[in-house]
Amino acid sequence: MMDNEKDADLMAKLNKDAAHQEEINRLNEIIQDGGKLDEIEEEQGGIQVRKAHDDLVVTHDTNSDLLRMKMKDVVFPLSDVVKKDLQKLEDLYNELVDAKMAVGLAAQQANVSIRVCCVKIGSENITMINPHIIARKGKKRAYESCLSIPAVAVEIMRPRNITVEYYDKEGERHLLSPMLHKHCRRICHEVEHLEGILIDKYVKPDNSNVHFYLPEWADQPQTTRSLGEDPEPGSPEIDGEMGK
Repeated sequence: MMDNEKDADLMAKLNKDAAHQEEINRLNEIIQDGGKLDEIEEEQGGIQVRKAHDDLVVTHDTNSDLLRMKMKDVVFPLSDVVKKDLQKLEDLYNELVDAKMAVGLAAQQANVSIRVCCVKIGSENITMINPHIIARKGKKRAYESCLSIPAVAVEIMRPRNITVEYYDKEGERHLLSPMLHKHCRRICHEVEHLEGILIDKYVKPDNSNVHFYLPEWADQPQTTRSLGEDPEPGSPEIDGEMGK
């Protein structure tokens, strides 16, 4: 997912790569002319990003029933099947984090059907089982992106602060209220994945809150990029996500 504090810096960062500028402009012209996300999926920019994602087997078919499905709470103690699915999710998440391609991932993106997500909060990677946001305060707009909808950034209004309830693998209950808004946004993004909601839900009818970009790692998946804990101003964050 993507979270950015300064819109002007964000746009400058997304557009700085001259080699991709013409392609970015073409994609943005399409959507500003009324083109929809599903009509642009086979554009060259999207294909380049999908090649990177395919190497890590992130589910990115926006028509996928699984991505649009609400996940049911996991029952404790964890069954062997759930433990296996949980390990699959964590393995993919860790690989994405190591490649600096993500700061969060939801179960459906790893092609498993459990209410679990992994999120990077500060220097800690947290596996959240049965996460539910139980308190919200304030509002803030920022751009987000998602590994399941490559090369698209959508401006979304989120709570400025949240409290999330979740459980660990031993079934112990936790309450977390992140101090930084980017961490709150990150959690909101991943929890909505578990509700079957993607960022395309927030696209305005006139597409005015949508922007296309080509990540630097799109052509070379092995190339790392600083999308970790403290990205420089304007740099995108990828969820699961960019996001996510």
